[in-house]
Amino acid sequence: MKQMELMAWQLIKEQLMADILTDSVKDGDRLESERTMMRRFGVTRDTLRRAFEELRNEGLIYSVPASGHYVAKNKNIRNLRDLQSLTEWSLDRDIHLETKILTKQVIEADKGLTKRLHLTLGSPVFYLQRLRILDGRLSLIENSYISLTRFPGIGSINLESESLYQSMEEMGAHFSYGEEEISVTHLTQEEADLFELPADSPAFFLRSIVYDTAGEPLEYLYSVHPYKFQAFRYDSEDDDE
Repeated sequence: MKQMELMAWQLIKEQLMADILTDSVKDGDRLESERTMMRRFGVTRDTLRRAFEELRNEGLIYSVPASGHYVAKNKNIRNLRDLQSLTEWSLDRDIHLETKILTKQVIEADKGLTKRLHLTLGSPVFYLQRLRILDGRLSLIENSYISLTRFPGIGSINLESESLYQSMEEMGAHFSYGEEEISVTHLTQEEADLFELPADSPAFFLRSIVYDTAGEPLEYLYSVHPYKFQAFRYDSEDDDE
């Protein structure tokens, strides 16, 4: 019985989460009444409220006594098929983006970077680590690696105020497609302190390589996104038609 109840609230939570993360649901929208949802899912009030509790803990809803449950879209939702830079993405959604540089230096390509960026061992690489702040809240940490042979002036640009991708395009880059891998990790103590979250909080780890029209890599990037602030989706090509 307990196992069935556990499965029930998890399924309800997943369904409501899928509903909330669609573009048609807006911040502040009121969810259906508990009575309506109990009939919809065929569960008890206790099971339904367990799902609500989990959604509240993840910051996706908030509850108002004697009023109901409301959507709280405090997560950034990004489409994994989208090749937009974070600057373009935030502009399209009227989200204020701030950038703070933690590290900016020239390093030598190791075996991993030679493979990812198609370089020879020891080639100069521009390494950039940035804090990305969306609407006043630190939301992700980005680590970028770019060939200095191909983009020799990239290190002289003020990348706290200028777009990295736009700057690369001005230097002749033609962005075409990307490869991405996403996995689940936990914040280190240093990362947790920056995000003001408990250590070992769950997070997404995103690794990507962006290519030009000739199939040559332009940037290797890995980034850390706290689960509390970030959600990802993948829209198939059919969904765009």
